[in-house]
Amino acid sequence: MGMTQAPSGWPLTGRDAELHLLTEAVANHDDGYVGAAILGSAGVGKSRLATEAASAAGAAGATVRWVAGTKSTQGIPLAAFAEWTNGVGDNPVQVVGDVIDSLTSVAADGGRVVVVVDDAHLLDPLSAFVVHQLVLRRSAWVVVTIRSGAEVPDLVTALWKDRRLLLVELQPLSRCESDVLLESGLDGPVDAECARRMWEFTRGNVLYLRHLVDQERTAGRLAASEGRWCWTGEPAASASLMTLIESHVGSVPESVLEVVDLVVVSEPVDLSLLAALADGDALEESERRRLINVTSAGDRATVRVGHPLYGEIRRNQAGPWRMRRLRGRVAKALADIVDPDVDTVVRAGAMWAESDLPPNPEVSLRAARAAFQRLDLPLVERLTEPAEQAGQVEAAILCAYAYNLMSRADEAEAIFASLDLTALDEDQFCGVTTVRAANCLWPMAKPEVSWKLVDEALSRAPTSTSVQQALQAMRSVQLATAARPREAVAAAQPVDLQRLPAVAGLVAVWALVIALGDIGAISEATRVAAEGYARAATSLEATYPGVGLADHHVTALLLAGRIREAQAIAAETRRRCADMPGIASTVATAISGLAALGCGDLRTAKDEMATAKAVFAQLGEPSTLCYRFFIVTVEVLARLGELTAAATALDAMIRLKHPAFAYLEPDRLLATAWLAAARGAVTPAIAAARHAAGYARDHDQFAREVLCLQTAVQFGDKRSAGRLLELQGIVEGPRVGAAAVFATALADDDGDSLCEASNQLEEMGDTLGAADASAHAAVAYLRHGRRGSALTAAGRAQRLARDSGGAVSPALRQAMQPLRLTAREREVIALVSQGLSNRQIADSLCMSIRTVEGHLYRASARTGVSSRAQLAALLDEFGHR
Repeated sequence: MGMTQAPSGWPLTGRDAELHLLTEAVANHDDGYVGAAILGSAGVGKSRLATEAASAAGAAGATVRWVAGTKSTQGIPLAAFAEWTNGVGDNPVQVVGDVIDSLTSVAADGGRVVVVVDDAHLLDPLSAFVVHQLVLRRSAWVVVTIRSGAEVPDLVTALWKDRRLLLVELQPLSRCESDVLLESGLDGPVDAECARRMWEFTRGNVLYLRHLVDQERTAGRLAASEGRWCWTGEPAASASLMTLIESHVGSVPESVLEVVDLVVVSEPVDLSLLAALADGDALEESERRRLINVTSAGDRATVRVGHPLYGEIRRNQAGPWRMRRLRGRVAKALADIVDPDVDTVVRAGAMWAESDLPPNPEVSLRAARAAFQRLDLPLVERLTEPAEQAGQVEAAILCAYAYNLMSRADEAEAIFASLDLTALDEDQFCGVTTVRAANCLWPMAKPEVSWKLVDEALSRAPTSTSVQQALQAMRSVQLATAARPREAVAAAQPVDLQRLPAVAGLVAVWALVIALGDIGAISEATRVAAEGYARAATSLEATYPGVGLADHHVTALLLAGRIREAQAIAAETRRRCADMPGIASTVATAISGLAALGCGDLRTAKDEMATAKAVFAQLGEPSTLCYRFFIVTVEVLARLGELTAAATALDAMIRLKHPAFAYLEPDRLLATAWLAAARGAVTPAIAAARHAAGYARDHDQFAREVLCLQTAVQFGDKRSAGRLLELQGIVEGPRVGAAAVFATALADDDGDSLCEASNQLEEMGDTLGAADASAHAAVAYLRHGRRGSALTAAGRAQRLARDSGGAVSPALRQAMQPLRLTAREREVIALVSQGLSNRQIADSLCMSIRTVEGHLYRASARTGVSSRAQLAALLDEFGHR
């Protein structure tokens, strides 16, 4: 039938409103419109929508006729309707009438006819006349699909301009709709980075998405891994995809191709810059054909390729030398801009490096600095090469910094070792020594070498205050990560952050936030963190340390119980890093998962950690970050009861254990405790939690000690109240007070106080802790014969666990109780919760008031509660189950 339909097996997605509009119009065709015109760009799903609408009409008894315009038959009269004609005679009007009669013959018997005309813009003039007459005569309900920007026969255009056809303008799918379709088509969850890249390539074009998915699956680059689809490597447009897109684009004059190619090598490009480089008429024609897209924001107009895959096709067809020449033209124009922004500087350098222009070390180094600020580290590596070859030390240092952040530690160390430290200025000396020591401490996992570097530098460094303080800053972070927080604070406090180079200053901030957070001084930690954020915002070298600072700050806030603040910091970091390439956005994702665990959103925590883990694996990230975030992953999976996955993550955590992260030892022990608890081994779980608390206490990590003791209490330990009461005088933040109330109430077997502890923990944002406290309250109430209170507390615990994504714990298992009510009793109580009186309930359910009273009496007796309000609250807590 000549239709380009969406491939079978993929559901119609994001078109509910349009399909409803069409089916309603078909059903009510006598009320006005005689059909519909579906207008949209190639591949957005016009044909699929027409197919669905026609199928609905067919299911309702209509006869459906299918025709299609094609480029190859555009010059043949009545080619689209060849099936219903015996040829063109001397009288075209008579022939058209015969075609219409043949098409609508069933209508004479009272049947309805729906005619679908796909690609109506490609109809020959006589076929267009048939469509026009079908509508004017109201002989059939007509659906035409038309490509946006195409030249359409006037007879067809007139039909919707005269409001005879309902105009449905079909837009590409939104990002959310594209993600839904992708998961439906692949029949499984899709990695966030995979979904993002698919969106970047296809931009809501359904046909392109399906072809790209099929191509990448066949090539093995799109594959399921650990329960979700991941996309690795770079796609190459297949021959079938290229042919498809070329058929959509059509033949294009050379002057228009020049415009498109200029945009391909430079998008997004300012319209003013493009206009200075390209022919004006060709620019207008490119936009008319929708080969380019111009958007305006304020007084600035920006140009992009009409669709990302058009760019892929042109890159394959145009040839490398043509593209290099065009990049050179754009690069020179960008480099000549006065007072450029960061993006312009980066693009000028990147395009210069890939053009036919001779190397320019100044342009490249300027761009490398800006690329480092954006954390585009592979680009930094490429851009520093010309300046390094020209002997610029700054370029070598910048490249080493990039290698360090990419965990290419040996390459970074090779550059550092080759530098003549005596030839560096003070800022360079501070930066090199700091980053080199950090490189040895974390990516190389050689803390002893890192400490030795700082010792040697302190012994031979210039006597100026700034250099000595920079080295003290590095020493303080070594102490903080070695679980020596008091010494870290003592080492960092004399440091004047404002006098230090940016990287050294952020290192000192890291040390203080970790150490102050550990000892329980959250107010001071937050004040110092604010200084660090301000510093990171104004320094390109400190961009990534600013992301790491958010990790340490969020951790400190969670330890203190300032959970909503932690969520806000995590969300802001995620927003700020969303468009940063590589490691920064991935760390921000992991921080988001950490905050989600802290507030009890286990499903989000699991998803965020899985996403981060997948990208870490793609980036080849070794144990530095993986160990830190695998600890979180183990706890998340254990608290969801996913024992096999948690055990696998635990094995990876043990394998990746990092020698420089002694300060995370309490966290590691707690993760093992949660896995033991999930397996039902409560006594070992309590022992592990108390061991973690002991380690934290021995190392002055008092805020971590609070969390460890709270965890032991959640497992049922009754020996922690005294120490938590002591810690109230040491540690700031709401957690220690709530944990002390929890521990004391558990030791006293006091259900009411356990409920109070649960309320405090929930108010603080610790939903999981609140669930366990309420579960312990239910058990305490049962022991004291207070069944109604026990049911209420158990229901609350189950609700909190359910809201957290399905948390499991020893306390929740112990407190789980069914709500023994009949279906009729539940129905009556549900109406009570809506505020209805007994008489209103009786009228609503067609029963007597006495029967209503009987249901309420029996429900109260079964549950042990004595009021209507308590019954309603109980039903709500149990989720009306």
